[in-house]
Amino acid sequence: MKRWKQALIMALGVSLGSQIYFNFFTDGFIVAMSPLLFSIFLYIFKELHPVKAGILTGIASPSFRGIMLFLSLHDFHLVWSMVWPDVIFFFSYGIFFYLFFYRLSHSYTRFFISIFLCDFLSNVMELTMRTGFPFFGDGIFKGLTVIAGVRTFISLAIVISVDGYKSFLANQEHETRYKKLMVMASVFNAEVYFMKKNMVEIEDVMQKAFMLYRTVEKEEYPEEMRCLSLDIAKDVHEIKKDYIRVIKGLQDNFLADIDVKGMSIKDIVRILDMDIHEQIREHKLDIYFSFQIKAHFYVADHFSLMSVLRNLVINSMDAIGNQKKGRIFLFIREGTSRDGDSSCVEDSLQGIPVYIFEISDNGPGINEVDMDIIFDPGYSTKFDKQTGDISRGVGLTLVKDLIQDKFHGTIFVQSKEGVYTKFRIEIPKEMFIGEES
Repeated sequence: MKRWKQALIMALGVSLGSQIYFNFFTDGFIVAMSPLLFSIFLYIFKELHPVKAGILTGIASPSFRGIMLFLSLHDFHLVWSMVWPDVIFFFSYGIFFYLFFYRLSHSYTRFFISIFLCDFLSNVMELTMRTGFPFFGDGIFKGLTVIAGVRTFISLAIVISVDGYKSFLANQEHETRYKKLMVMASVFNAEVYFMKKNMVEIEDVMQKAFMLYRTVEKEEYPEEMRCLSLDIAKDVHEIKKDYIRVIKGLQDNFLADIDVKGMSIKDIVRILDMDIHEQIREHKLDIYFSFQIKAHFYVADHFSLMSVLRNLVINSMDAIGNQKKGRIFLFIREGTSRDGDSSCVEDSLQGIPVYIFEISDNGPGINEVDMDIIFDPGYSTKFDKQTGDISRGVGLTLVKDLIQDKFHGTIFVQSKEGVYTKFRIEIPKEMFIGEES
């Protein structure tokens, strides 16, 4: 917030607070809320110079109070005699705050002592202007001490509460950013994995292109064909180098900085839940996502598991779209492999202890003809008729590869067209760090 806005808020707040008061000791001398608010504003708006703030408030607050009094008393000289010493109070308060607190290290103890002294000494300055010096006996001195003490305690309590609330908001914001960062990292980690797999194919294409060049050269084909075959080999090699640079950049500059040793399955699903609900709100979908966790364990390769679950849930969201009121449910439990009725995509050992992840939805289902090819590279149902854009179709392929290569697990799928789809993942327990305590 800009300083002039802070100054305006302070002047307005203190001026309004000056209307809450009661008379004390002598006519015109009041005990009001305004000094309490002034101390709080000085603490919160640290960029404002207290002396300048004291001058501004010392003009604004007495002027506002004077206008209110004049509307009821209609005596300018009487009103002036009542409010002009308030100017001295705020001028003095700003100077004392600058000397006792603003220039020094900040702490709650120093704030308490400084505010007490500012309040007490500023009241002394105001009473001196009203009655002359000396003006007080034991009763007045004790009264000023009590007033300063009470207002100081209230100010300190409010300041601590404000700091606590700011800290709470900061922690909430930090947690939200961390969750978003973890989702982003899981996406990048999956892309790095997929790119590494592609590099094997790129290497194979490059070798074939170079063999073609050697064959063309040996058989004395035209120069144009030799140059073309060599250019293909060089181009593929450049693509490979670009892949390597991208992978290294992601791993060294991004993924390495945020990787952690392990994450509980509950934390992984909470992050997933936040991301999915944000996606639903962003795309204005009428979809309800929920989950239930009946097993508790830690995951070392949490990025890969997050990518698997996120891909399957988002795949369900895309399938449902805006066609109906959608429901997606994630269920995690313990079990043994092949203990259900799912149609198997890949073989797995029977009867071993596994963790089971089930993602089900009430979407349009999968065509029976496509059931055998949904995990093949390039398969996609996401086609935009207006733009002609089609998804690259690596989501389910990536899911299957990650489950098999990273977790040595299997994935099954059940679907009834127009009714539901359910993906079931089985991963051996031994692939995880251990049960959560």
